[in-house]
Amino acid sequence: PALNELLQLWMACRATRALLDIYTQCLAAMIGLCPDACVDALLDASGRHSPHFDWVVAHIGSAFPSTIISRVLSCGLKDFCAHGGAPPGDTSAPDKRVPKIASVVGILGHLASRHAASIRHELLRLFHESLGPGRDPTQAAAVPFLLQLAAMSPLLLATVSGELVEALKPSVLNQLQQHLAGRPREELENMLNMAVHLVCQTSAGAYRLLQFLLDTAMPASVITPPGLAVHDGVREACDRLVQPLALSGAPSCGAEAMCHLLTLARGQEELALAAQLYAVLSACVTDLLPATAHRCVLQIHAGALPEPHAAQLLRNLALLAQWEAEGPAGLGAQLGAALAQHLHDLGQLLLHCSPEVAEPERGVFARDFARDGDAGRYLAVLHSVLHKNIDRLGLLSGRFQTYWGLRQPLGLSINPRGFSGTLHDLYVTT
Repeated sequence: PALNELLQLWMACRATRALLDIYTQCLAAMIGLCPDACVDALLDASGRHSPHFDWVVAHIGSAFPSTIISRVLSCGLKDFCAHGGAPPGDTSAPDKRVPKIASVVGILGHLASRHAASIRHELLRLFHESLGPGRDPTQAAAVPFLLQLAAMSPLLLATVSGELVEALKPSVLNQLQQHLAGRPREELENMLNMAVHLVCQTSAGAYRLLQFLLDTAMPASVITPPGLAVHDGVREACDRLVQPLALSGAPSCGAEAMCHLLTLARGQEELALAAQLYAVLSACVTDLLPATAHRCVLQIHAGALPEPHAAQLLRNLALLAQWEAEGPAGLGAQLGAALAQHLHDLGQLLLHCSPEVAEPERGVFARDFARDGDAGRYLAVLHSVLHKNIDRLGLLSGRFQTYWGLRQPLGLSINPRGFSGTLHDLYVTT
């Protein structure tokens, strides 16, 4: 059951309600003299019995929001560090406790309906303190902790997103850039992906936030709004954040961009841009290469490309599919697998009227027969003969299909794939 349901269930019991009233009055009398001891005792009990004690903390927090909220965040941050901040390879004393971050989300989510301002204040305070000088190791993990909280609770994200732009002043952005400069690359990539996800989930203040990111990512050579004096590293980070955001709402744009680039690229240097674009887009667009291959095949068969562009696209696809050591890991193999799904459609291009499109030695039908050893010499000859006579074989295939269509009503049992299917298999094999 949800935390609110548990709270209503227990508060319906008169004895439980009386005990909580007594505890609240005692806490009100003592919290002015020793707030740390009072709240720590409550949170210690919550830690021992979490998550079954969370509803008690949520109820007490309604009476003392500022104190409870700050202490709950502090407790959650320490636990977050305990689970993620152990030295590498140190398995002598693993922490088997259940992480309290789910309890933190539940408690703050319960309090957000009435104390959103207090929660927003404490979240921003924790963020700013983590960037200040002389911070302890616990505060160094505050930014990933806050991102995780927002990812787990859309309610907490909505609570703080409205004032996020005001909080991210140029000086704060520069501090944040210095704060994250020494982090491992993998951790920074994970934080970037989470930030993209959170921006996509933002509703309140989304337009202002996007405008802020675009203004901050603007190159220094462009006239920018007054007051934006940020480090180049901040601009680069915002630029990397904006790129996947531009594609997150319409993933098909990634395949369109790849197809357009492959159509126009001339030479290895321009083709290398496709590999660079893939490296950027693949982090935020799933199934990018299959979608790109599908769009390229559609463009060619729809006649949407002039013949020189179609020929250039096929040559670039062939070159990119043969890349092994160059470009992102596995790019050539993945593109080859994606093109293999359209082998039937690509095979029809062998009958294309333009030699540039159907040329096997230069397009997607190119094959290095040297890999086949001694048999490669014979395969190369057979490959050349088949291609030079592909028009005659096509006419023969058409006649066979016509003959089969006339004979089919007579009940003749003929392979439904026909002679054309056999020719297609033979050509692909060689």
